[in-house]
Amino acid sequence: MILKREINEIVKKNLRSKTKSPLRRNSFTKGTLYTNYENFVLNADELEEQRLLLKVIKETKNYTKEQSREFCNTTFWKDKGNNHLLSSDILFVKRTDRLDASTNKIVSYIIDDGNLFKTISINCEFDSNLKNNNYENKTVYYFDDFCGSGEQLIKTLRKLEGSLINCKIKIVIFAWLHIGYQNLIRFLKNEFKTTHNNEIILLEDNIIILESFADKFTYEEWEKILNICEMCTIRGCQQGYGNSQAMITFDYLSPNNNLPLIWTHKIDYLDKSNQLWYPFSSRKNNKFYLYGEILTILKKKSQVDVFRKKINDYFHIKLTYNQFRLILFCMNFRYLLLDDLVTILGYDNKDQLIKDIEIVSQTNIIDLSHKPFKFNSNKIFHEFKKVHESLFGELFNSKKKKNTLSGQRNRN
Repeated sequence: MILKREINEIVKKNLRSKTKSPLRRNSFTKGTLYTNYENFVLNADELEEQRLLLKVIKETKNYTKEQSREFCNTTFWKDKGNNHLLSSDILFVKRTDRLDASTNKIVSYIIDDGNLFKTISINCEFDSNLKNNNYENKTVYYFDDFCGSGEQLIKTLRKLEGSLINCKIKIVIFAWLHIGYQNLIRFLKNEFKTTHNNEIILLEDNIIILESFADKFTYEEWEKILNICEMCTIRGCQQGYGNSQAMITFDYLSPNNNLPLIWTHKIDYLDKSNQLWYPFSSRKNNKFYLYGEILTILKKKSQVDVFRKKINDYFHIKLTYNQFRLILFCMNFRYLLLDDLVTILGYDNKDQLIKDIEIVSQTNIIDLSHKPFKFNSNKIFHEFKKVHESLFGELFNSKKKKNTLSGQRNRN
């Protein structure tokens, strides 16, 4: 590949860090990052477009969860000490009950480190939880690793104001988009009115404020990037949640404030090339396409067979379950080595796999010898894409669709 050297340079730069995050060390090897970056660049066929996608990778800021948690931890203990606060004086905000929420993980990190086990957490997901408690004369900390548009933060602050009395609400956030920071400042100056003698304080020492990423590109480059993003089919995310236009990752995981070409395959830009868009980052997982979760879905033979029979009838072919599963699995990747496919899909030997590849090729559905894998026509690609969305829609953070072949509903 022509851009191989440039991709290797980015990988080396991104892995060169003084932090020792277990997630960073164990999950993102040189090979993993290189594969993600190379597959992303291969979304484009022309060298000029490939260079633009390479620049998107270069200009995307990556921080580690360790950095954000250390920042929040240090800021909290410094503020607690300066104000001589007792553990009984402190509340932590949880925005949701989800254990994997970044706010909750930061709180857990601080509690474990400081043994503040008696500290009460507020769950702001449910108004009734706040209204049923009278929290007075407390210092309330709101932690997060990242603020994009500021919408969720401001929404949470409104809930807190209606339920706290004579409290200091302190915001500790590691990295901000400039738009989110400005929205918060505007809210505090022009909109926030306390009726319960509450005060909101932003702890600003050493925070990171990221300016517009558009400034990193020429006008023509940025226009091309936004044109790709406009083809995202996830409602409200064409320019990132809240129109944030962000380009930032934490341990290579992506908030939905990011431009969608970074984190979702739900972009129709490559319909003309008969393959799915391949992002280089993920919303929820260390690797965008997790073998295990995909295989778990494909092991539901009765469910998969419903679509297999419809595909066979529609195109007048005779794919077996294993051959159909092979196609669906390969849809999620730009390319895979034969030895890897043998292991992942559980073939007894490589000869069995090669035989299935040859049979699939004879159907003129997809060329599995082509790198990257590519369907033989738009019509075929669109029908398989509907199947893909029906089976993997929830896994890839999108809603399942009821239509399958040619817009028709499933029938038993």
